[in-house]
Amino acid sequence: GLGVGDIGKIEFFIPDIEVQKKVAHLLKTLDNEVSLLGYKRGFWKNQKRGLMQKLLIGKIRVKI
Repeated sequence: GLGVGDIGKIEFFIPDIEVQKKVAHLLKTLDNEVSLLGYKRGFWKNQKRGLMQKLLIGKIRVKI
């Protein structure tokens, strides 16, 4: 296993600042997209609930 003294021996790669900025921009864009999709999901869920209520009380009739 790894001991406390081994932590300083671990090597890792850090991309240059421009690559980091591009990755950060991409992640922010994806985060915004996820937020927007969550908002849309809530909107359509409420829309469905309202339509179901109108169907159940007979305000809207389904033609067969």
